[in-house]
Amino acid sequence: MREENFKVLSSLVDINRELSISSFFKLFQDTAMVNADEIGIGRDKTIDRGWLWIFTRVLVEIEEMPKYTEDAKIATYPNGSRGGFLFHRQAYLKNKDDKVVVRLSSQWAIIDASTRKLVLRPNFPEISETHDNPLELPGKVEHKESTLLYSRKVRFSDCDLNAHLNNVRYVDLIVDINPSSFYKEYRISKLLINYNHEVHDGETLEIYVNDDKTYVEGRLNGINCFEAEISYKRR
Repeated sequence: MREENFKVLSSLVDINRELSISSFFKLFQDTAMVNADEIGIGRDKTIDRGWLWIFTRVLVEIEEMPKYTEDAKIATYPNGSRGGFLFHRQAYLKNKDDKVVVRLSSQWAIIDASTRKLVLRPNFPEISETHDNPLELPGKVEHKESTLLYSRKVRFSDCDLNAHLNNVRYVDLIVDINPSSFYKEYRISKLLINYNHEVHDGETLEIYVNDDKTYVEGRLNGINCFEAEISYKRR
């Protein structure tokens, strides 16, 4: 397990002065990469040989978010035997009172940087940790009828070291389906994302939503790139 203590700085919060969901994803992503290096599947086993880690699915449950200037802790660890080419990883976020307020379950895979194809037998060591109250594995998003809400052209700053739209940006696209006034009354309490197809710099992603905005789909030239299910609760 890798644990990181941090303070909720102004660069990490939203207009409600709470840790934003995308900031949580950034912290998780960075902490997971450090942990991967610690357990022997870091840069020398991946990037240096032309392989890249990618998200395939992620599930997040949010009770509340730490507030601006508060201390918090994020932790992550590999969880469960991997299913073939998929690697499972859990994470949680604790608030200043050492209470778990966010839980995350994710699936990762390895792709070849040149061919962009899955590496089906990366021959990594089987490493697993078990901790109390793990979140179930992220499942498949149920497709729903939806209509076009807006389009977003991917720019240079949206892309990461994998040369595609960063997983954090997908979270921003999902959050932005509602106006800021909505988040004054409601918060996202559960989020399931399936990452289905890469999106690159210069491409335009169309964002579709259903009537109650509990389903989001991103399409690129008719191709389903991601789908998400969202649950909300009143503040």
